[in-house]
Amino acid sequence: MKFKTSHILSALWRYLNQPLFTSKVAVILNPMKFFYPYQIQLLESCWSKDYALEKNRQLLERCWSAVGLQSSE
Repeated sequence: MKFKTSHILSALWRYLNQPLFTSKVAVILNPMKFFYPYQIQLLESCWSKDYALEKNRQLLERCWSAVGLQSSE
């Protein structure tokens, strides 16, 4: 339940802190229309973090296997 509450609060925070007077980003005034692009952006962010974690995990495994090979010789 806490995750759902924090997710809603972070979405509300992002909605309220939209840059109003910039031409780079379109302002979405309807909260229901704002939530869909927010979900897509959140998914892309989580996906990129997951990719980075997996990449680092594979690098760590390669380093450990290289150290294991050197110590056994």
